[in-house]
Amino acid sequence: LRYRIYEVEEVADDGDGVIIAADTIIVDGKEQVQTTYWKKKLALSPLTGADVSARRHEALSLSGTEINSGKYISYAKDDIDGFDNNLHLTSDGNGYAAQHFVLEIEWDSVAASNFNKYEKETDMIYILVKAIQPKPELVTE
Repeated sequence: LRYRIYEVEEVADDGDGVIIAADTIIVDGKEQVQTTYWKKKLALSPLTGADVSARRHEALSLSGTEINSGKYISYAKDDIDGFDNNLHLTSDGNGYAAQHFVLEIEWDSVAASNFNKYEKETDMIYILVKAIQPKPELVTE
């Protein structure tokens, strides 16, 4: 599988290249569909991250001889892994900024023609989010 992550922004309506999300929500005990429309900020350019696989494998004491030992890509803003890719949120003290993303998963045509080789493979994707609560301030008015 090939993964690509894109930052998206909400748009007013359906148009070229728009991703439609139809969520079922419950309001006053009644189900209703809430539709939102999203467009990739950079339509042809997925976000680029830093390959931190070697560090992760070393931390897990993997020797590198394991088959499919995992590939780790970091999109961190903080210099946690020695990389700075400017993916972060800010707060103005009144609320949080928000970022939205879409993950595209593509099936490699070579894998599709040789499915037996991959049928017991498990891919995992996880997202770590660092959320910082702004310091509360006493309102005297």
